[in-house]
Amino acid sequence: FKGFLKANKLKRRLTGKSTPQRMWSFPGGLRVLVESLVEALEQSIGTKVLTGVNIQSIQRHDNGWRIHGEGKDSWDADVVIDTSPAYRQAEHVADTNLSLAKDLGGIRYNKIAVVVLGFRKEDAPRQPEGFGYIAPQNSRRDVLGVQWCNSIYPGQRAPEGHVLWRALCGGTNRADVAE
Repeated sequence: FKGFLKANKLKRRLTGKSTPQRMWSFPGGLRVLVESLVEALEQSIGTKVLTGVNIQSIQRHDNGWRIHGEGKDSWDADVVIDTSPAYRQAEHVADTNLSLAKDLGGIRYNKIAVVVLGFRKEDAPRQPEGFGYIAPQNSRRDVLGVQWCNSIYPGQRAPEGHVLWRALCGGTNRADVAE
C-alpha cells in the first residue's frame, strides 16, 4: 500500500498529475495479501500460524487462550485473531466474556448474495466496458449492482475465452432476495 501511495506521489511531483483512483487487486486475488501476511508473521515469530480453523469456542487458559474446534480438536494460543462474522464471534466468546458476546451479537448485518455469472465470450458478444453499475438504494431493485470483472481485472478472473460478471443481490431494502 505504501508503494502505491509513494508511486502516486512521485508521479504527481514529476508530472503535476496524480493517478486516478481505480479498482485493483493482485493477479491471484486478495488471498495473496493474506498469505503474505501469514508468511511474514510466521517468519517474525518463528512458529506456525494456524488458519482456516472452524472455531466452536475460545476460552482464557493460563497465560493464553484455548481454542476449541470441531470435534475434540483444541489448540493453545498466545494470540487469537477471529475473522468470522461478529455473530459467530459472539458464540465463540460467550463462555469467556458475556458482555463482549452481547456487544458482538448486537452488530447488524445486511444479507447480500453474490451471484457469479460465467459465459463463453461467443455467448456474450457485447461485453460492456468499465466497472459495472450500482442501482440507487431507493429503487429497491433485486440486484444492487453488477461488476464486469473482465473489465476491472483483465485476464485475472476468468479463463481465456470467457467472461465473468458478479451480481450483488439483497441488502437492507431487499434482504428477502438474498435468501
